[in-house]
Amino acid sequence: RFKKKLRVQPSKTPQRHETPTFWTTMNMSVSGTRSTMKKRFVNLLGRGHNTQSGPVFGVPLTKSKKLPLVLAKSIEYFDEKGVEHEGLFRVSAQVTDVKALVEKFDSGEEVQLSENDPHVVSNVLKLYFRNLPEPLLTYELYDCFLAAGGLAKENLVATKSSLLLLPPSHFRVVKALMGLLHKVSEKAHVNKMTA
Repeated sequence: RFKKKLRVQPSKTPQRHETPTFWTTMNMSVSGTRSTMKKRFVNLLGRGHNTQSGPVFGVPLTKSKKLPLVLAKSIEYFDEKGVEHEGLFRVSAQVTDVKALVEKFDSGEEVQLSENDPHVVSNVLKLYFRNLPEPLLTYELYDCFLAAGGLAKENLVATKSSLLLLPPSHFRVVKALMGLLHKVSEKAHVNKMTA
């Protein structure tokens, strides 16, 4: 599996003028750009996002200490493709395309989002959050967030306090999602996502 993912090939012995690196020390070389290699290596180690096999949709966030695969892959996709598409989270996508992508995630297949339309990816991400057994901001803290929204001057402080009460897995996802939505709001003049 390691060899297949990283396209690892036996390497020549390092020459005197070469500085031994991890790959030469391990008697291997890796093809690909530096960022591609980093992504592959991080994915192999299981850092960054959840690489679980089995269902992804409808699984509680507390089941993992990593970002959900759907969210991590979506953030990666929008970092590459950009968030300039008009109506990014408002426009509906083809239901068959969304279902096909959901089935790929749930079957544990390797999912390549780069082949998909941005609206399909955003619809899958919305569906993922809609199918969570417990809301992202949790039933238990619902009243706290509701009260924080009603306060005028103390709104930001109350919201931050409520966020700190979230379970760590929920807080991690909120933080990552807000980062993505912040990028979307920065391009509101192009993508028309103002509200």
